[in-house]
Amino acid sequence: MVASIALWSCKKEESTDPTTTLDQEVTNSSVETASEAQEEADKLESDINEIEKTFSSTINARTTGDTTVTFKRCASVSITKNTTASTRTVAIDYGTGCTDSITSGGTLVTITRKGKVTIVYTGKWNALNTVSTTAFAGYSSTITKNGQTLSRTISGTRKVTNLSSITFNSNGLTGTPKFRYENNLTIELPAIDNDRPAATVTYISDKTKTWSKGFGSFSPFDDEFTVTGTFSGTNRKGVAYSAEIQEAVTHKTECWKSSIFMPVSGKVKYTTARGDATVDYGDGTCDRKVTVVINGNTYEYDAGQ
Repeated sequence: MVASIALWSCKKEESTDPTTTLDQEVTNSSVETASEAQEEADKLESDINEIEKTFSSTINARTTGDTTVTFKRCASVSITKNTTASTRTVAIDYGTGCTDSITSGGTLVTITRKGKVTIVYTGKWNALNTVSTTAFAGYSSTITKNGQTLSRTISGTRKVTNLSSITFNSNGLTGTPKFRYENNLTIELPAIDNDRPAATVTYISDKTKTWSKGFGSFSPFDDEFTVTGTFSGTNRKGVAYSAEIQEAVTHKTECWKSSIFMPVSGKVKYTTARGDATVDYGDGTCDRKVTVVINGNTYEYDAGQ
């Protein structure tokens, strides 16, 4: 996945009522924080997906000793199958710093990862009902874009259950991948501005994600995902929130070419001590505009302005 920098400078229609304005600020912080947390989870998922596709036969082999391969130019990946069980272990070691880069929308984006990520599979990675559990050891990612640098550190666990059967044929991978993602993460976020100071936040989610378009193709920009489920955590302001996806959220990778990584449609209900807020991501257009309804008040903002 092309990585983004979540520099949210929200252009919104503010209420003159100070209570309503505070409600908006709490909601915005929850939406933004959840977006940053999910972005890190998605970046990690993209790396793991790439490893699963690239080294699928080795991961799925009936018997294997320790196999070591190179990933992202400098990361070391060891693949081990327990000789007495179906368990497989993939360990990605980025060491003290492994840098990768890509050009997005004419802009060079570099990502430096550090630390180690270990994934344990209960069976073949592409088999129905296989569960993979991911753990972290000193893992962080640093993104540099347009001279701006943001670093995030992740700890905790990530559990993925395969709800589909992915097959191989002469045309490559086929099927409609569907996975359940259960995250229980702690993420250290860097300061962006005075309104968004450095913070350690939590992110707990239980989502189901369907790869509805583009699976198996060689283009990274023709994919479409639909997501349902719930998530919760604490935002940068230290306020607890919970959220439920009321209408399936859709992501399109064609938007990445314009450095847009937000959902293009769907509705999410956020709940905090300030009340409930519904966030509408739009009609499928690649943009950063959302509409928020909170306590009977409606406002809009553009997360890219």
